[in-house]
Amino acid sequence: MSKASSSLSRLTFQLRLVLALGALSLLVAAIAGLAIWGVAGLRTSAQQASNDNQLSQLASNVVIEALLCRTYEKDFFLNAGNVDAQDEPLQQWHEVSLDLRRAIKDFEAAATTDSDRKQAQMWRDSWGIYIKDFGRAEIAINVGEIKTPQDALSSFEPYQDNIRTITEQAVAVAKSKAESAQASSQNADAVGSNTT
Repeated sequence: MSKASSSLSRLTFQLRLVLALGALSLLVAAIAGLAIWGVAGLRTSAQQASNDNQLSQLASNVVIEALLCRTYEKDFFLNAGNVDAQDEPLQQWHEVSLDLRRAIKDFEAAATTDSDRKQAQMWRDSWGIYIKDFGRAEIAINVGEIKTPQDALSSFEPYQDNIRTITEQAVAVAKSKAESAQASSQNADAVGSNTT
């Protein structure tokens, strides 16, 4: 009996050892799975934060260029009738209006969602209407139909909505994307801590 008892004891010990190693393997696999899941979540949050941060910066560029357009537009209108004084702000307006188009295009190229692409399309449409309306005012000033700064400003006032819309929407998008980037960054920090 002692041989049988010793064999049974050895078998029981081996069985317990195999079961313990199996449980340990399952525990290691579960921890590894959770770590991989955490790293994937961390990567997703970090990527979202990076995208939103980039779009916030690009929307801020749209705001800057739109405000510059409005500044040079006003300078041009305030010098209406004075050919020497109106030339420089007009040239500056033409440059920044192209920069505005480029800023909108950059935002659209970086857009990752349909709503961001639609937003860029709305800005591009508004920009197109704005430059056509400005062009009509520019021609009227250059041919002498509009002779005074007051007439220039009042004649263009009904057409200000497009550039105002671009400016206001771009400010809202820049702010929203910055807040989203901050939230994604905080989420990435939390996921990183949990994963660790």
